[in-house]
This record gives sequence, structure tokens and C-alpha cells, in this order.
Amino acid sequence: MFLLQAAGDFLSLVRTYCAQGDYEVAASLVEESADPAAAFHLARTFEAMDEHAEAIRFFGLAGRSVSFYFYTGN
Repeated sequence: MFLLQAAGDFLSLVRTYCAQGDYEVAASLVEESADPAAAFHLARTFEAMDEHAEAIRFFGLAGRSVSFYFYTGN
């Protein structure tokens, strides 16, 4: 994972940490990097886990409003 970080591929790093269930590390990485794509991925992950407060926070970091799914009830 060092190579991904050295290359600045924060989205891949966040995806990897999320797949491993290490959401705290993924969140820290998003906050440090300010990568919008990584923030959006983490927001969608929290949304799928029904962690709505965290999802909204990371949608904000991604520069997005709340996901479409919050409005449709899906």
C-alpha cells in the first residue's frame, strides 16, 4: 500500500481499507488527503452501512450534497 500512497492514489487506498473493514484508517486518510473521489467512496460505504451521520459528513468532504438514496428511501 506504500506504493499507492506514494503515487497519490488515495481512492484505491480508501477502497482497500474499506474492503478490509478498517473504516477509521480510511476516514483519516480521506481527511488528510482531501481527495473528493476517496471521500465520495467512503460516504457511499457509510451510507450502505446505515451510518448516515458519517455518510453526510463525507459527502460534504467530497463536495456533494446528500446521496440520491437518502431521498428515495432505497
